Order: sequence, then C-alpha cells, then structure tokens
Amino acid sequence: AQINTITGQFVRINQKYSDIVGYSRAEMEQLDFHKITHPDDLPADLHNMELLKAGRKTEFTMEKRYFHKNGSLVWVTLTVSPMWSAGEPPSFHVAVVEDISERKQAEKALIESERRYRQLFENMSSGFVLYEVIQNDQGVPVDLQIIAANAKYEQTTGLSIEHVVGKRLTHVLPGIEDDAADWIGIFGKVALTGDAMQFEHDSELLGFYYNISAYQAGPKQCAVNFLDITGRRQAEKALEKSRKLLAETEQIGK
Repeated sequence: AQINTITGQFVRINQKYSDIVGYSRAEMEQLDFHKITHPDDLPADLHNMELLKAGRKTEFTMEKRYFHKNGSLVWVTLTVSPMWSAGEPPSFHVAVVEDISERKQAEKALIESERRYRQLFENMSSGFVLYEVIQNDQGVPVDLQIIAANAKYEQTTGLSIEHVVGKRLTHVLPGIEDDAADWIGIFGKVALTGDAMQFEHDSELLGFYYNISAYQAGPKQCAVNFLDITGRRQAEKALEKSRKLLAETEQIGK
C-alpha cells in the first residue's frame, strides 16, 4: 500500500492488502492506518514513523495487529519504506504486510500447552527427574546429568532443584557412583537400551526407600518417576519384627 506519511491515509492499495483487512480498495482509501491499528500497537508504529521521517531509520519492520472489517484481529508483519529521497521532506511511504495470524495462533497454543505441561509437571504426586547419560571412552555409563526435575523431586530427596539442574549426579551426590544400588548403571542402561524398569530400592546416601519407574525419554535420556515409600517399608519392617517377637514368645511359652 502507498500511504500519505503526514496524514496516514491510504492512497493506493493492492488486492492482497485489502483481503488481509477485509475492506474493499475503495473503502481503504477512506481510511488511515491509525484507525485500523490496534491501540496497543499504535505507539510503537508512530514512534518508528517519526524515526523514519527524521532520517534516523531507512526503513522498519514490526509485528502489529489490524482490526479486520468484521471486528476480528489480524496479526501482520509490517515493513515500511519511504518514497522520498534523503534530504527531501516526508511525503509518502510504502507499507508491505504479511498475514501472520496463523503463526501467532500456533505460538499462543504452544505457550498454553507449555503452561499446562509445566503445571502438570510441577503438581505430579510423584517425584520426577530427567537424566542424560554420560559415558566413558568405552561407552560405559559413568555419570548422569540432571536435565529437569519437578517440585516433588525436591520435596522427596531434599535436593534443591535450583542447585541440581544442569549438574552431574556425582557432583550433586558425591559417592553416588559407589552406592550399592548402582543408580548410574541402572539409569544409564535404560537411557541407552530403551528397556524400561520398575523396582523398589533404597538410597544409602539419601536415607529413603523408593518405588521407581524408569524409561527412555529420548536418545541417551532416562526419565524417572519415583515415590517415597520409606514410611511403608518402615511399617513393614516393624510388623515383621513384631511377628518374629510374637513367634519367639509363643515358642518360649510352650
């Protein structure tokens, strides 16, 4: 479109521009760009125009919203170039627009999806941690890098997410490589082979007992869901001890 730089009125418009905003070319010639621009985007648009008129910009590109004739909003990429030569007073400029509404809707949907995922992730009833396996020259898993973890992970292990994400497990828990449970070996195998595992085991370093489900989340990655079942295991051990004591008492009484 060709636009009067002083008044903002449309002078010449091609059919594509008209189709984007829903007005006929004749209707567009009765409008100025201020009227169809979303008020939240107008200040930035006008600021760029002032820089263009002052010669401080040779052209500019921005994303903005137009009001379609039917009242809906249309997102566009706008590129503006002056039609006057350097040193001449501003007269007319050319505005080229591309409809990016679908892209903006996709971005909005992605943001909403990520928000829902994050909310679900943070409110899981089980702890969750994502590891990436680190191998030696022979391909043997020697460490795990913590890629992500949820709030329940912090509550269950006592390890601060802020201080563990992005770090190696051996740095976070020195001595973990010698733990009898062989966490690095187990989760490294899952990450490399894709063979999922579910089991119960205790951690000597953390002093908890866990119900663990581990599966491959991507190349060389292992996702781990775990529940703290320490209380249940302690109750089971106490019950077992009581049964043994009862059996011994009954034996003595015979």
